[in-house]
Amino acid sequence: MRKVGFDRRGRGVTAYDLETGEVAWRLHFGGNPHRWGVFVADLDGDGVSEVVVGTTAPDNLGGERVEGHSDDESLLTVLGADGSTRWWRRLGGVFCNPAFHEPFGLTLIEAAQAGVPLVATQSGGPSDILPELGFGTLIDPFDTASLARGLRDVLMAPERELAARRAQRIARQTYDWAAWAKQSQAVMEGVVRGPQGQTVAVQQHEHLLACDIDNTLTGCRNGARAFAQWLGREGERFAFTVATGRSIAEAQRVLAEWDLPTPDTIISSTGTEIWRRSGSGFTLCKEYAALIAQEWDAAAVRAALEGTTVRFQPVYDQRRWKVSLFGTISDVPAIEARLHQAGVLARIIPSHEKFIDIIPVQAGKAAAIRFEAARRGMSDDRVIVAGDSGNDLDMLSRFENAVLPANALAELDGLASVYRSSLKHAAGVLDGVQYYRTPQPMLMAGE
Repeated sequence: MRKVGFDRRGRGVTAYDLETGEVAWRLHFGGNPHRWGVFVADLDGDGVSEVVVGTTAPDNLGGERVEGHSDDESLLTVLGADGSTRWWRRLGGVFCNPAFHEPFGLTLIEAAQAGVPLVATQSGGPSDILPELGFGTLIDPFDTASLARGLRDVLMAPERELAARRAQRIARQTYDWAAWAKQSQAVMEGVVRGPQGQTVAVQQHEHLLACDIDNTLTGCRNGARAFAQWLGREGERFAFTVATGRSIAEAQRVLAEWDLPTPDTIISSTGTEIWRRSGSGFTLCKEYAALIAQEWDAAAVRAALEGTTVRFQPVYDQRRWKVSLFGTISDVPAIEARLHQAGVLARIIPSHEKFIDIIPVQAGKAAAIRFEAARRGMSDDRVIVAGDSGNDLDMLSRFENAVLPANALAELDGLASVYRSSLKHAAGVLDGVQYYRTPQPMLMAGE
């Protein structure tokens, strides 16, 4: 076999007769077999084992063919006990990140920029990245069947190579390091300059519009763009507020990534923090913080849950007035019982069928929105709220002008007296705002 460039040794698989120690057969490949990609198993149940070999393409022979295959091909090959080829398939590879929670997903971006299809956890940053790229599969990291389906769907996807190249182009354009460095420098320069003595008066608006971010304002680029354009025209009439489970920093990151307008107010961490725009940044509302801090003891919450099966989210997702767990609504009764037994007062907010937030009894998205509306001299009927998941439940159920986009999760199916838009994401929000701004016919008795 010809050896070129990095080929110091022949690439392939050698089988030995364990009784005599002699070579039984040897097969060379164009690609590189890896120790972790070669195993023996009885695949067809006939009592005779096959050898499964996975190879990756080093592409350093310039496309030369070895044993019928080029070195620029990655293959999965099944060999018989005698070394004969039973089956093979050309592979393009897939990058899989099945983390329980992925804060952002830099490795996903790097893989996409290299042209590799993605399979990733649905928890965290990948839920924003994969829809943006237009190719890849989100999976439940706690469900092995979901992981297997995701890998199969990507590997067997029609026109997979074309879709991967399209995603590669989007990844390189959207996540450009030079552009990111320029944006970061602008942010840091703004921090260094500071607000320069500016003061912000409470502007009078007709309405306060409070929206969740993930899958309410985000999820559709066209919808997000239309929302930004609309708010550019109507900003004088609406005090734009976002109410999110994300931290203040994460909320700003996602809004910037989706080219959404900078809000007047960010209600973050599931209604436990109110941040108001001040100069070039945001300032935490100390009055609201003091209000919700009464009877709140995060350490006592954590202590009450020690020794249980609950799983805490990573430390960067924990906040001063929020303890965050992984879990579903079925876990809530047991958590309630432990907190009650320990004499701990708190609210439990399940969402997205995988997250649970424990917050002060006086906190929550509805409480924060009402606090902010009162500060602006607005009554509840001048507030419009929009959300799609369980941590939006209290604001959607406590304000009469509530909007559910068409993509709202099933955990909100029981809500009554809300406007259910036929449109998804930000388009659904705009549809709902228009609905509440249009006078509705009054139902008379007997109709």
